[in-house]
Amino acid sequence: PDKITIFGQSAGAMSVQALVSSPLPKGMIAGAIMQSGGSYKGRMNSSRTLEQALTLGSKYMEICGAETLQQMRDLSPEKLMAGLFQLMPVSFGMGLGLPFTPVMDGVLLTADYNEVLEKGNYPDIPYMLGSCLNDMMVQPGTDGRNSSIYCGCVNWSLINQLHGRKPAYVYQFCRQLPGDNQGAFHSSELWYVFRTLGRCWRPMTDADMRLADQICDYWCNFVKSGDPNGDG
Repeated sequence: PDKITIFGQSAGAMSVQALVSSPLPKGMIAGAIMQSGGSYKGRMNSSRTLEQALTLGSKYMEICGAETLQQMRDLSPEKLMAGLFQLMPVSFGMGLGLPFTPVMDGVLLTADYNEVLEKGNYPDIPYMLGSCLNDMMVQPGTDGRNSSIYCGCVNWSLINQLHGRKPAYVYQFCRQLPGDNQGAFHSSELWYVFRTLGRCWRPMTDADMRLADQICDYWCNFVKSGDPNGDG
C-alpha cells in the first residue's frame, strides 16, 4: 500500500493529474505516470469552474433538445453522442478544451491545475510524463518536440525542478508504427507499454519486440524505484 503508482493515457492521464492535484488522496500515491494527457501549461488538460461546467451543460441540453435532467437521462446513447460532437466546438470556443473534464467543485479540486503546480500544492513524488511524436495537437509536418502536448510535459519537469522536488522524467515515443503512414500517433505506445504487440494487426518486427521490452523495463523500474532508468 505504500508503493501505489497511478498511471493512465489520454483521459486516463487527465484523471491522474486530477488525483495529484486533489487534496483527497494525500499520502496515498507513491508515483504517477501521465501519457499524452498531463501537463503544465500544455493546453491538453484544463480544470474548470462549476459555473463554466453548468454553462456548458446547459448548452449540451439545448443541443440535445432537452429541458430537464430527466429528459437528458431518457435520451439514447446515439442521441447523446451526436450532441457531444456538436458540443465540442462550443467547448473549445469557450477556451475549455474537451467538454467533460474534472470540475473545481471545492471537494475533488479546490484550485486550477496550473495554480496547484505553481504553488507547489501537489505531492512531492516521482513523476513520468510524455507523449507521442505525432500525438494529438501536433500539426502534420511539424516537429512533435515543439508541440504544446510535449512542451507541457517538459514544463512540469521544469517547475518540479524550480520547487526542488524529486525529478519528473519526460519521454517521447517516436516509433513510426509499421503498416501505414500514421506514424507515432496518439495511443500508439500502449501496445508496447502492455507488451500486447501480438494483438495488433500491424506487421510488428523483432525490433518492436525489443522496444516493448525496453519500455516495460522503464515503466516497471519507475514503479519499483521512482526512476525509470535501470542497469544499462
